[in-house]
Amino acid sequence: MRNKKIYLIVTLFIVINLLSACSKPKEPTPTPDLSDLLIMSNWINEPLQAKESDLTLEVIHVSQTGNELTLRVKFPLQDWRNWYVSKVGLSVEGGESHYNTASTQFYERLYQKDLNSYCLYQPVYNEIERCLETKPDATYQIDEIVFQDIPSDLSGKLLEFEVIELSTQTWETSDCTPYRLPYMQAVLNETYPGLALECSAGQPVISEASGFASDQGAQSALQALVVEAGSGLVQGPWRFEFSKP
Repeated sequence: MRNKKIYLIVTLFIVINLLSACSKPKEPTPTPDLSDLLIMSNWINEPLQAKESDLTLEVIHVSQTGNELTLRVKFPLQDWRNWYVSKVGLSVEGGESHYNTASTQFYERLYQKDLNSYCLYQPVYNEIERCLETKPDATYQIDEIVFQDIPSDLSGKLLEFEVIELSTQTWETSDCTPYRLPYMQAVLNETYPGLALECSAGQPVISEASGFASDQGAQSALQALVVEAGSGLVQGPWRFEFSKP
């Protein structure tokens, strides 16, 4: 009998606790902070265009995260070389500072890979480039420009962004990608059939196995292409105005 009483008391205690928990008002679910997502949204609804030196450039994206202002600039590729946005500037209405230091990162390109092929490379979406079956109407590149230490509250202020120049860039990499080896080799093959290039210490060189490494004419032709690869320059400026919505 005593055990039954203990069992009833324990059961009653559990029931009372359950009823008490159910009667407590639920704490409201905190509202997620979407401020970062809102800041990252594109400030412009359609591309901004500017024409200079017979080239039309477009700003296709503007966003801000904290003190970083990010822009994406689309420009037509002049030829086979590794073009990029090499000099920029930014002014904020009401401010005395002019920003002329920014990082430039490649974002996307549709380019001429060799004499007969054109490829789309979008590393943000796919590390493998996709080559087209037919020649496109135009080639282009998109560079992402990031300014640091920009005021976080730009509401109602007019900003002027300018691309001052475009240039070609070569630097040492393990595969000599900036030199566009497939294009160089295709050009050289027209005069020296069977010539093959390889990358050595970040520089394009003629492969010993191809039989042209000691050919002075082939070496001179290669060096001319190397110089051409790094000598492109087109000056603007291309100016764009926008404000934070």
